[in-house]
Amino acid sequence: MAYTGAPGEVVCVVPPTLWNAGLDTLFEQHLYGYYKGLPQPEYLFNYLYFQPKDVNALIKNHRNYISVIVDAEIEEAQLRRVNEKFAKDQLYFEIVGKNYADIYAKSQEVLPYLTGEIIKKERTRLVRNNIGKNELLESKSQRLFGAFVSAPAGFIQAKEKSHFLWFKRERVRNLSGTNHDITDGILLFESPYTDSSSVNDTALIATLNKYLAEVPGPDEGSHMEIEQRFYLDQSVVNYSNLYAKETRGLWKMNSVFMGGPFLCLSVPDIKNGRIIHALGFVYAPKFNKREYIRELEAIVYSLQF
Repeated sequence: MAYTGAPGEVVCVVPPTLWNAGLDTLFEQHLYGYYKGLPQPEYLFNYLYFQPKDVNALIKNHRNYISVIVDAEIEEAQLRRVNEKFAKDQLYFEIVGKNYADIYAKSQEVLPYLTGEIIKKERTRLVRNNIGKNELLESKSQRLFGAFVSAPAGFIQAKEKSHFLWFKRERVRNLSGTNHDITDGILLFESPYTDSSSVNDTALIATLNKYLAEVPGPDEGSHMEIEQRFYLDQSVVNYSNLYAKETRGLWKMNSVFMGGPFLCLSVPDIKNGRIIHALGFVYAPKFNKREYIRELEAIVYSLQF
């Protein structure tokens, strides 16, 4: 049976005596943490709370499910993960303890891990769904970079140059009776790798700006660049057992009032003396950006070589 629920949703099934005693605040602290790199604050997830007596078949099959269970016979609180307990590709966890104190302590310990696992699972679902949907991007990335990247069918090629490929998708979405344009893009490019200094924060910003400049703005001479006056997160990530750098933040046009969030995965290919970069950006000024960036994140993290 297929799972239910929208992307970014998490069902929390907790006895009301525990929920109202402080688990509600603890769960909110973690599930309502802010998604990194967005222009306005947006929560990591939308969580849905249910008492055990209110769980029906629709709720039971939800894509992301956390259940808190009191078991007086258990000696030590546990976190249990059951793959596809009620639905195909469902992510299901149980936090089990003999009393409130044990459950609270265990929840405090494991909730950071659970949020990370839900983020990875949402990404994996999207990556799997995209494979084979955009044959042009898959073939171009393979031919130009010896790499594989998958994306939805709506992305079309916008530019191709030496060591650079840009695919974009343009959509229209209605809000309050008015249509608004949404544009998102995927950039693939490579830069030289000499030593670890090639992927330090300063060098990466210079490289990203060099290739973002290939994306023109609406006015003559305008182009994209990283907005460095505000939030910019650069962190080391373990990507397929490879050292990589992830950069998240905001982009802008150098001479036009336009901007939005972006993320970039930069993976050194030391054997071939290069760094492969996969960058996703979105322009959706009237809308929340979390799910758009989540979609782009899945494309970026589909990179394989």
